Amino acid sequence: MSNQQNQEITELNQKKNFLGKLSELFIDRYRMSYLMIMLIVVVGVTAYTSLPRESMPDVTLPYAMVTTVYSGASPEDVESLVTDEIESAISELDDVEEITSTSYLGYSLVNIEFATGVDMDLKKVLLQNEINELRFPDDVNDPSVRVFATSEMPIMRMSITGDYDMYTLTQIAEDIQDQIERVEGVGNVDVNGGLDQEVHIYIDPVKLNNYGLSLNSVQGALAGANINTPLGDDNLDGMYYNIRVDEQFESIDEIEQVLLSTGTGELIFLKDIAQIVDTHEDPEETAAMYLAGDEAPRSYGSVNITVDREDGADVVGSSERIRQMLEDEKGNFT
Repeated sequence: MSNQQNQEITELNQKKNFLGKLSELFIDRYRMSYLMIMLIVVVGVTAYTSLPRESMPDVTLPYAMVTTVYSGASPEDVESLVTDEIESAISELDDVEEITSTSYLGYSLVNIEFATGVDMDLKKVLLQNEINELRFPDDVNDPSVRVFATSEMPIMRMSITGDYDMYTLTQIAEDIQDQIERVEGVGNVDVNGGLDQEVHIYIDPVKLNNYGLSLNSVQGALAGANINTPLGDDNLDGMYYNIRVDEQFESIDEIEQVLLSTGTGELIFLKDIAQIVDTHEDPEETAAMYLAGDEAPRSYGSVNITVDREDGADVVGSSERIRQMLEDEKGNFT
């Protein structure tokens, strides 16, 4: 285009504003424009792939729940000593729409509905403060306050079952729990429906009397042999070392070999006067899985595992990593 033609186009002769100068910069330096476009695309793709993925968005509902355990108390006592006290305290909070409660045998449940749009994090703190000021009987556990939020829902539930006894299933479930807790993005992992190990010692009262021993002396010998106590730190050659006595029982044989001093000064083993049985606690809850296949349907005992995520963690990615870990470790949980 000639200079005469440029002069005839008045817009080209006008003083350029900021946007005009900016446009001229990108037009004259078009290679830089290409680079900036590529940079924007790369940053956008990177940001998209790193976004936390969820099957359900974070939603906090205007509801809260207060649960309290009062073991052994009747529903009437739970209501008068726990439930009514909690209801009276939280009724003074602002924005409370409705309070409903149920008192069970040894258990209190209070549900609170707040007005829509309130800050539930703040309401949870205020609710906890009101409850902390209450005074309950000594046997009442500290009340637990929870709000209803999708972020607190477990990201995975699984059942461990098979042709094993419940104690073995519990050990397998606890091994799986340890592995899942190491997975990135995983928060709390709970095991339910299992049985913990217990060691029962049945002392023969006749032998106990013949050796001149008492139950207190046996208890003292067991306590003295089963020690796990920190002794503090010590400086050795400029290096600080943590010192502790770790002599806890690790097997039934170690318990059987505990030495007892009789009334005559003779040393005997605990197994000489007692029977030591490796067993498990009495079950308070049980879970079962009913399987129907080619063979006759059977019911198997099962142990349940619930997995919660960390705050802000990628739900889909964490679930995939758990599944991959389970696949890689298949056959090792025994």
